[in-house]
Amino acid sequence: MIGHCPRCSTPLEQTTVGTVHVDGCHGCGGVWFDHRELGQIAQAHAADLKELDARFVPGAGVLADGNMLCPVCDVVLFEFEFKHSPGIKLDACPQCRGIWADNGELMAIYDRITRSLSRAATAARPAVRTLSTRQKARQAMHFLVSRQCSGCGEANPRGSLVCWACGKVLAGQQDKECPDCEIPLQSHTFDAVGTVDICPACCGVWLDHRELAGVVRRTDAELRPLMDAVSRPSVAPQGRLTPGAEYLCPVCSSVLEERQYGYNSGIRIDVCEECGGVWLGADELRRTVEYYRREQGLGGDRAV
Repeated sequence: MIGHCPRCSTPLEQTTVGTVHVDGCHGCGGVWFDHRELGQIAQAHAADLKELDARFVPGAGVLADGNMLCPVCDVVLFEFEFKHSPGIKLDACPQCRGIWADNGELMAIYDRITRSLSRAATAARPAVRTLSTRQKARQAMHFLVSRQCSGCGEANPRGSLVCWACGKVLAGQQDKECPDCEIPLQSHTFDAVGTVDICPACCGVWLDHRELAGVVRRTDAELRPLMDAVSRPSVAPQGRLTPGAEYLCPVCSSVLEERQYGYNSGIRIDVCEECGGVWLGADELRRTVEYYRREQGLGGDRAV
């Protein structure tokens, strides 16, 4: 644990968000982020900001007068705004570059990101999109065909991720299809990244919940086998979906939602609201890694 709250002097308490450890205050509800931690959380999964804001609710903390001091360096914090979130005042340390967010500011950032991405998605996609007959049949198969839970024996829809009766994760997912080419994805296991599903024709990549956040943090040497795999199709190009058609999640067959990665990347990725997985074209994967590294100030031997 790092010290005391810069706002009310209450001892800070550590909590984990994904793979990031941050420190919050139960006195005033604020949260302390070490250098780059706030950006990592917002870019990987912005909804975690909303969850984190709810973890620390203002209590009996007495707000102190005068300057706020960094809980790490004990130097005076200065007020600033992110260029992508004007009007939301945060406090930063000029020495360690950590950031303090008062109660409610994380929720304000989350709302700002959500509105921004929603506007971008509306502008980027056609107003009317359709499902092919084959896609409709695939959705029906996921929800009408049953499979048995190995824990309690209850029947579950084929597309379920967890058992409705006992909550057990349903292992052994059915074959996954490329959302674009509609052919089976191939599973590849990489030492540094783990198992990734890749389309053998278009080289698009499916990453399960939170896996993208881990991929973008890998070094160039760790990512080289994956990048090589998505640069060499192993089968002839397949027929693509009609332009403007929906993409279906390879895991649960829900319609994927197109989102912008990060605040201002211009990179469009497709996200499943149900299971949290992400679909990226081969070029989108490369551009996402490069964007993350530019934003985090990582370069040199980390560049892909």
